[in-house]
Amino acid sequence: MPARLSTLAPAERSFVHGPSCLAGSSHAATFAKLTRCAPPPTDRAGWMAACQGALACLRAASSLARTLSPSAQEILTEFSALLVHLDNITPSHLAESAQPMWRRLAQFPQWVALTRASRHSDAGQLAALGLELFYCLHQDSVMAPESTRALLRVESGTLLQSQIQEILMAPKTDLLDAPIWAQRMNRLWPALREWLDAAPAQMITPAESGSERLRKALVAKCVYASPKHRGAILDHRHIDSPQLFEIGKQIWQGVFNKDGHAVAAMLTWLSSTTVDALKDIPLAAHRLDDWIMCIDVEQGLFCTDIQCIATDMAMPIAGEGHVAASTQVNKPMPRVLQQFLLDRFITTPEARCLGHLLPELTEIKPHEPVIATTREIVPSMARWTNSSGVLMRQLGIDGLVAALLSNDFAMVPKSKLYYSCVSAKEIWDASARIFALMGWGPPAEMPPNLLAAGSPVVPTEPQIKKVFVAIKKWVEEARPAKRCTSEALFEFHRRYCTSVAWLVSFGSASRQVSQLEWPKDMLTNRIGLLVMDDKQVTDLEGGLPVPFGRFLREQVDLYVQHLEALHRRLTRHAPARPGNALLWLEAVLGGDEVPLFKTISGWRCTRSVGTSTVLAELPENCQVAPDSGRKYWETRLRHLAVTTSSIDGMLRHEVLGQERFSCASDFIVKPTYARVAFILDQELFHIFHSPIPGLRGATSREDHHD
Repeated sequence: MPARLSTLAPAERSFVHGPSCLAGSSHAATFAKLTRCAPPPTDRAGWMAACQGALACLRAASSLARTLSPSAQEILTEFSALLVHLDNITPSHLAESAQPMWRRLAQFPQWVALTRASRHSDAGQLAALGLELFYCLHQDSVMAPESTRALLRVESGTLLQSQIQEILMAPKTDLLDAPIWAQRMNRLWPALREWLDAAPAQMITPAESGSERLRKALVAKCVYASPKHRGAILDHRHIDSPQLFEIGKQIWQGVFNKDGHAVAAMLTWLSSTTVDALKDIPLAAHRLDDWIMCIDVEQGLFCTDIQCIATDMAMPIAGEGHVAASTQVNKPMPRVLQQFLLDRFITTPEARCLGHLLPELTEIKPHEPVIATTREIVPSMARWTNSSGVLMRQLGIDGLVAALLSNDFAMVPKSKLYYSCVSAKEIWDASARIFALMGWGPPAEMPPNLLAAGSPVVPTEPQIKKVFVAIKKWVEEARPAKRCTSEALFEFHRRYCTSVAWLVSFGSASRQVSQLEWPKDMLTNRIGLLVMDDKQVTDLEGGLPVPFGRFLREQVDLYVQHLEALHRRLTRHAPARPGNALLWLEAVLGGDEVPLFKTISGWRCTRSVGTSTVLAELPENCQVAPDSGRKYWETRLRHLAVTTSSIDGMLRHEVLGQERFSCASDFIVKPTYARVAFILDQELFHIFHSPIPGLRGATSREDHHD
C-alpha cells in the first residue's frame, strides 16, 4: 500500500477555508455550501472529483423535474460555473485535488459518494444522490450518512432512473421492506417537489385504480392494527356487542325496505373497507386480472383475493396430494342483500361495478353515522367496520375464519395464510352463525364444488402416508446385511438419518432449515417438550417449546440405538483409522453438544442434514412442501376443534397482541396445550403406525473387515 499521506496540506495550500485556487473568487462560497452538505476530511482529499460528482448528481436529479424553480436553477448554475472555472486552472494548481480517499467511507460517506459519482454513469444512483444533495442545499443541512452508505452499497448498473421515479411515486406501504435510501427519497419527495416546482418528467402519475385502493385498504388494516385490536380487545375504536346487534337489526330492516344507506353499511361490514371504496368493487363478470374484491350477484358471493396480503404464496407441487384450495375467499352474502342487488341488476344490466348498481354510494359521506341515533356517542361507519373481526373473535369463531369473513387480516398472524386453508363449508357455517346473531337472516345457498380458501400446498393425510411409505421403502432397500462393507453402512446411515430428520421435523412442525443443530439431549428428554430456535419471532430470543410426544421419542430412541450399533460396527472396520465420522459418533453418544443428525460420506467426512433433505430422493408423486408439517398441522388441528391460540402455541406464532405462553412451564400446566400434545401423539400413530427401525445390535462376527 502507498505511504499514508499527511493529514494537512502545506501552509501555502491550506484547505481549512477551501482550496487555494478558489481563494478570493465567488466560487469559494459554492464550494463552502458543498462541504456543509457533504463534510470532507481535513485534507479535502479528492475535492476536484467531489465537485465534478456533485454537478453530475444535480444534473441527473434535475432530469426528474419538468422545470426547475429559479432557486434550484441558481444552484445548478453555480456548480456549473465552478466546474468551468476549474477547467481553466492549470494542472499544477490542482495537484492537491488528486489525493485519494483511503479508508474514509465510515467517517465521510457523503464525500466519498460524491467523489465516486464523478467516475460512473449509473443514472439511477446519480439521481438519488442528486435529490439528496438538492434537498440539503435547500435546507442547508448535512446529507444523511446512513442513507448515503446504503446508496454506495447498490451494485453498479442495477439502479435505473425509471426505478427512482417509481420509488418517488410509490405509496409508503409499498416501501416497508425497501432500503433505507429508498424510504428516505420517498419521504422527502413531496416537500422537495414543491420547492423544485416540478413533477417527475416522462412520467404522468396515473390515477389510482379501484383495485389499488382496495389493496391498500386491506394491507393498511393488517399492518397498522393496534395490539388491542389484534388481541380482539374492545377500545374506543370499536362498538360493543349489544350495540352491534341492535345496529345489525336496524340495517336488515333498511335493506329490506330498499334503503341504499343500509345496503352500504352491510357491504362495508362484508368488505372491511370505507364507503368511498365500495363503488370500485367490480361485478364478477367484469373483474380484471388484478382484482382484489368482487361481487357475484347471481350466486350471492362476496369474493376476496388474499394474494394482496400473502404476496408470495407457494403453488402446488406436482399437482396432486394437496387440498384443493385457491387464494380466492368466497363468502356468502345475506339473502336479503343478494335479493336487493339482483333487483338492481335487473334494472341496470349494463352495470360493471358496485357503484353502477348502487349510485347512492356517492352521496354517503365516510364520517356519517352508520344509523340515525340520538345516542351521545355516535356509532360511526369507521367504528362499525372496525368491529366485525373483533366481534367474531369474541364470539369464539376461529381466528383464521374470522379474518377471512371480516377481511380483517390483523385477527391472525399473517403466516397462517401461507400454512392453512379453510373449507367453503367452514366459511358458510360461520357466516350463518354471524348473520343469525346480527339479525340478517340466512346466507345465500352455497354453490357446489367451491374450493377451500388459503394455501394450495397443504398436504392431505393420504399424501403424507404415501411419503412415509416411500421413505420406508427407500431405507429398507439399503439395509445392510450382517456382513457388509463400510460403504454399505455409510449409505444406510445416510438414508436413515435423513428420513428420521424429516419425520421428527414433520411431527414437531419445524420450519425449513438447511442444517439441523439439535443435540441428543434435546431430543431424548422425557419432559414432553422440544425447544426449537429456528426463527426469532417478535422481540423474543431463544428457543420456544413444542410438544414432543411418545411416538417421536420412540423414533429418536431407535435412531440413537442405530448410532450405537453403527459405532460398534465401524470401530471393528477401522480400529486404527480414526476420523471425523467416529469422532462425531463418539461425541453424540457421549452427550456432547453436537448435532444429532449428520450423514457420513467417508471416514473423514460428515455432512449436515436439513429438515427436507430426504425429499430430493423421493419420486415426483411423493413430494410435499419443505415445511409440510406446519401446513398439515395448522389445518388438521383446526378440524379437530383445537383453538387458534393452542395451534399458535404449537407452531410458535408470536404477534404483538396475540402472544401465547412465555416460558416452557406454561406449556406443561395449561390443559389446552396438554390436549394438543395428546392429539398430536394420537395423530402420528394413526398416520405412521410405527417408527422406522435402524441398525440392530452387532456381534463380533457380523461384519466383513475391509
